[in-house]
Amino acid sequence: MPAIPRPRPWTPRFSLRGAGFLVAGAVLVGYAVLNDVSELLFVGWLLAALPLIALASAILRPVRVEVTRRFAPDIPAGGSPTRVVLTVRNLSRKPLAGTRWRDGTPPQLAAGSGGRVPVLAAAGSSRRDTVLLDYSLIPGRRGVYPVGPLLLLCTDPFGLASCERPVGGTTDLVVTPRVTALPGRRSGFAREEGDVHELLRQSNADSEELIAREYRPGDPVRRVNWPATARRGEIMVRQEEQGGSPEAVVILDTALAGRGRHEGRDEHAFEIAVELTASIGVHLIAGAFRVHVVELGTSQLAVGEPRGGTGAGVFGPPGGDRTLLEGLASVVTVTPAQGDDRWRGRGLYSSRMPAFAILVDIDEDDGAFLAALRSRYEPAVAFVLDTMAAARVDALAEAGWRCIPIRSARDIAEAWSAGQQAMFGGVDVAR
Repeated sequence: MPAIPRPRPWTPRFSLRGAGFLVAGAVLVGYAVLNDVSELLFVGWLLAALPLIALASAILRPVRVEVTRRFAPDIPAGGSPTRVVLTVRNLSRKPLAGTRWRDGTPPQLAAGSGGRVPVLAAAGSSRRDTVLLDYSLIPGRRGVYPVGPLLLLCTDPFGLASCERPVGGTTDLVVTPRVTALPGRRSGFAREEGDVHELLRQSNADSEELIAREYRPGDPVRRVNWPATARRGEIMVRQEEQGGSPEAVVILDTALAGRGRHEGRDEHAFEIAVELTASIGVHLIAGAFRVHVVELGTSQLAVGEPRGGTGAGVFGPPGGDRTLLEGLASVVTVTPAQGDDRWRGRGLYSSRMPAFAILVDIDEDDGAFLAALRSRYEPAVAFVLDTMAAARVDALAEAGWRCIPIRSARDIAEAWSAGQQAMFGGVDVAR
């Protein structure tokens, strides 16, 4: 994501009136010197000096205010309007009058701020020393945008010069990806964990394998799944009797390791991938799922791990949807790690939980990694952007991933429906 430029205050300047005074004074001084007219010399110097004195007055005018800023809603989605409310309090012992304001907003935010500041009484007086200023803005896309500082335009009493002063600090506006409502009830693609298992029994004859997982320390002996244990050669327990929330894995391609063929399109496709990740994550969390978000690049979402690690972010109810969206607001494409560190800590989940891969432009190594992980997940669905190489998509399909094409953000709901059909042979588990 490109760097966001900070707004700069205007440099001190003369108004049109002040510039006129300055020019007129210079002309009179020149005429007086050439024609030896002492009276005009005095008037000329006076006209030239007035704008200079006014400019010095605007620059040296003390401005002491306290500024607080809030947003409503505090975390908007891309493309949604938000209202900015500024509380300005005069801290000076002199009244604040004759000023105009505008808030420092990056050009990526379509903002309409500005206006005249009402007269504020001196601090501590019985009259009003605080005012509320507000305006609306529309962020075009996700990101973290610094808003501020507040810029006050101070002028002299005669309107000959002005100087803009930055006051207060900046406040970060977190803009989350757009979330598309996915088909089916808000309970997600599974109403209850038992519903998934029942559907898996209907769609897979080896149902004992699908509802069993490896033994973990602390599991009671009564949960041991003896038929699955005999077939696997290791102790397996019954997954459907395990308490807690069901889990799912979402794999997001942040490395774009195959980039180069679609330089101009990869970044746009990545934004679609982030929106799809947000939509699936919110949908699953609303259905009481704990969602593990695995990034093919270095980790940017793992809570409690230094940025650039290899862990997965885990998000679940309550509140996990908001945390996920806040994290996705600042996710960027990264350079993939090299060697064994590229895969360390990723995808090492023992249960056969559902997996959804959102892929933009993977390389051969990423494809081999995902193919090797296929046996860990059931079902395993890959949403592939049109920037993916056909050979990579074919290799994933051969490994058992159900590949669903997606071209734009408008296709998200339709792609999810197609994924449900592929997962469960036409059974819409969200209904």
